[in-house]
Amino acid sequence: MGAVLTPIATRTDEESEHMGLQDFTLTNATGIDIYHVYVSAADDDAWGEDVMGRDVLSDGEEVEIEFAGNEDQELWDIKIDDSDGNEIFWRGFNLAAVAQITLYWDGNKATAVTA
Repeated sequence: MGAVLTPIATRTDEESEHMGLQDFTLTNATGIDIYHVYVSAADDDAWGEDVMGRDVLSDGEEVEIEFAGNEDQELWDIKIDDSDGNEIFWRGFNLAAVAQITLYWDGNKATAVTA
């Protein structure tokens, strides 16, 4: 169900100094409110806990997603839950190479733009 676009920019050295390797800003451009955000290594079937750090991420809002440790995993997947409990997936992000992910959802297809 998910699709991912190739990164169009990478972090500057200054940005990387102040962030964990996989930390990123997530922007909600889905047209729906997001109630949970999960980030998992692409080769892992477990999603773990909600990493959003707030109750609701409304359409047009953004949130900083921070990683506790220095992970060595290259590709990551994102899953969100909406107000009805629907799960939407985006797959294959190289979080070490991007600082911003904007999620889109047209009701049928999940896409993203990275920077």
